[in-house]
Amino acid sequence: MRPDAATHRRDIDGLRALAIGPVLLFHLFPSLLPGGFIGVDIFFVISGYLISGILLRQLQVGQFSIRTFYAQRIKRIFPALSVVVLATFVMGWLLATPEDFKLIGKHMATGAGFVQNFALLGEAGYFDVASESKPLMHLWSLAIEEQFYLLYPPLLWLLWRRPTLLWPALALLALASMALNLATVGHDAMQAFFSPQTRFWELLCGGLLAAAQTTPHHPTDSGFLRSQAWREAQSTTGLALIVIGLATITPRLAFPGWAALLPVLGAALLLQAGPTAWVNRTVLSHPAAVQLGLISYPLYLWHWPLLAYLYVTNAATPTHRLIAGIASVALAWLTYRFVETPIRQRPTRRLTLGVLVGAMVLLACLGLNTWQRNGLEFRFNHVLGTRTPLASLPHMAAGCGIEPPSASTTAPVIANCLHDDRAPARYALLGDSKAAALAYGLLAASSAEHPWVMIGGNNGQGA
Repeated sequence: MRPDAATHRRDIDGLRALAIGPVLLFHLFPSLLPGGFIGVDIFFVISGYLISGILLRQLQVGQFSIRTFYAQRIKRIFPALSVVVLATFVMGWLLATPEDFKLIGKHMATGAGFVQNFALLGEAGYFDVASESKPLMHLWSLAIEEQFYLLYPPLLWLLWRRPTLLWPALALLALASMALNLATVGHDAMQAFFSPQTRFWELLCGGLLAAAQTTPHHPTDSGFLRSQAWREAQSTTGLALIVIGLATITPRLAFPGWAALLPVLGAALLLQAGPTAWVNRTVLSHPAAVQLGLISYPLYLWHWPLLAYLYVTNAATPTHRLIAGIASVALAWLTYRFVETPIRQRPTRRLTLGVLVGAMVLLACLGLNTWQRNGLEFRFNHVLGTRTPLASLPHMAAGCGIEPPSASTTAPVIANCLHDDRAPARYALLGDSKAAALAYGLLAASSAEHPWVMIGGNNGQGA
């Protein structure tokens, strides 16, 4: 959701660019900017600031409507998200193994339902290698935002009845969320990273800024704090904090924790400084930064699925990653120009909202079906022969040189243990479900000159 043209700030678009640029660079080339993932925290502050400003201005003039708010959120979030999720499904149909496609289906359903962060709590961490094969993993941050906005508008409406309590109440909630973050990150970093209650303080920080600027007797209502010198100090300090965060924060650091204060306070200071500060009017309002900021949302949605499928297909070379980054920018611009903008400018009608909600529900159902049907294995039957027993292949015999399990074992330790009985193996296939998906084709090509052995697959013990 964006403010109207009269209140639109180009420097905020530039701040969006300062958020998405590091995220993109971190995912394309992690070693170049290890702290690039903190761009998401900048997005949280921007979102809290803009949405709070809109809601508070509506409350001031008596035009507040929760129904209208959610209708605008649907028009803002659903169009680009629907396009990217559908494209991710199509790419997965063509490229992903059944095991990978099953997980993609699960993430389609949880992403469309804005509960992706909860789904990821039971899986590998954000920085684990396994995350590279999850094309929709990045929807966790969108889920946290929408969970926040389920609670926030009604809360503001209740607090507005006592405006003098608004700022202190929001500050208390932000401090409680920050305290929970600090108490959690040390012993359960994943919980702190993905849980809404340990992230809400970042959105509330933006909300506090908006409340301070729109309510009477706010903490910044004094002569010096409105001076241009103070604005320059704020903007310079804000940019410095973000740069320090990008340079010093790494995936090895417990995050969010105290470290998240660098991007959060940096973004807050840049927002508070206003469009007249030198950094804001010169750096953030530069046309290139503004244009990148305008497509930041679809760019965030597009870049990770393209990169993830490179990892899924073992094609993530530096050159291919660079091409994927360029392609994501092009797709983001096309999505912004031909999907987002036309729908956002269209009058809010029930038919438009119904189509958008219906599309999201259908995508969730499609993902759920893919998950329940084990990644639609039939897609690979004609290529990999997944329904043909591996032991029936000519010249393949049981055994692979591994000690058999004891008689008391109820299930095989290794699902497949086969070798070409014509000669000692020269090539070995080891792995889980992905190895099993490739097994038929590779073992069928085994010969006396190039014999294969298979060790692995899936069984009840997860081997």
